[in-house]
Amino acid sequence: MTAKNVYDLHRGLLGLYPLTTKFGDKTIKLFDVQQTSKPISRINAKNDVPGLVRFDWKSNVLIVTCKGESWISVKKVKITGYSPMNAMDFRNGFMQGKMKEKIFFHSNVI
Repeated sequence: MTAKNVYDLHRGLLGLYPLTTKFGDKTIKLFDVQQTSKPISRINAKNDVPGLVRFDWKSNVLIVTCKGESWISVKKVKITGYSPMNAMDFRNGFMQGKMKEKIFFHSNVI
């Protein structure tokens, strides 16, 4: 899905259901989703594949690559078994030890 499709789905379901995806073997709910422009990063965004997750230090959000060189930002997440957390807490608790490898959200939706 493109970032616009994801954002439109988020707006359509707002107040009813949060967007959900998978992080490893855990279900994760995404809150405060926004469509964003090209992320400011030292890493070349041309080689991004859909589902790739990065933390943006400037805006303290997770940047998720979508189809067709588009991106969404996520400010808050909730992982099954954990209380809701902001993007910085997610980065510190779940991404910290895996920074050398690429981190992905994945879904069955194409």
